[in-house]
Amino acid sequence: VLVVGGTGFLGTHIAQALRDRGFQVGVAGRQDLTQALESKFDAIVWSTGGRAKTRSELHEQHVDAPLRALATLEPGDRFLFLSSGEVYGPSEVPFCESAAPTGSTDYALAKLEGESRLHAAAEIQGTKLTCFRVALAYGEGQVGSMFVPSLVRHLVLRAPFATSPGAQTRDFIYASDVADATTIALGNGAPSGLFNLGGGVETSLRDMALRVQREFDHQTGLSSLELLRFGELPYRVNEQMRYLLSMDKTKSDLGFVPKVGLAEGVTRLVSAATR
Repeated sequence: VLVVGGTGFLGTHIAQALRDRGFQVGVAGRQDLTQALESKFDAIVWSTGGRAKTRSELHEQHVDAPLRALATLEPGDRFLFLSSGEVYGPSEVPFCESAAPTGSTDYALAKLEGESRLHAAAEIQGTKLTCFRVALAYGEGQVGSMFVPSLVRHLVLRAPFATSPGAQTRDFIYASDVADATTIALGNGAPSGLFNLGGGVETSLRDMALRVQREFDHQTGLSSLELLRFGELPYRVNEQMRYLLSMDKTKSDLGFVPKVGLAEGVTRLVSAATR
């Protein structure tokens, strides 16, 4: 299996989980993808590509590059594309795979085009394609400006964390659960298709922030509540207020159920950050 993005946040967890289950794993970034694809792989996991600044960069990362990788596979091989729950946009919750996606951000549109183009190419080529629409993944090793890693960084640095009132809800999934689902999808006899991948629990950002803060204080003996500045930032324009993925199809067809609940996930997250 080639894990593209295998040194990134989710890719690292995926590559390790595959190794633990006996897969032979290669890793590559977008920069060395051409060289990596000169070797023969039975499956490719596309776990790279972020929120690039331009539409052309987004198209390269989420459409053109994965299509080039898919083209190197043979009939019967597998390609797993990590898409995003953001493609659903402001739809009625919980989001179901059968619902028409209404996501309108450049990132969501790039992911949707990637799904569509890969599906068409895989049908022609005879490749088994699986797309995971992933919720908000979090866990050890995550960095950047997203809500959870930014919050943890501020707590560790003892810096005020300005945020919105936090009433908007999100669906969080721990990184190891994303990795476990990937190993199942690459197993013999696993069905192809489109699957949601979330924790299946609707949690407000305020509640998530307080969970992380309380666990941080429990593990460090510090007092950090005053660092959380709810309401200092407004909600974003066109803020999506509810976000929850239905996991019914993933459970019934793929046989995957998330194992790491919020309580355990936050404990593991904070433990890794405070070592």
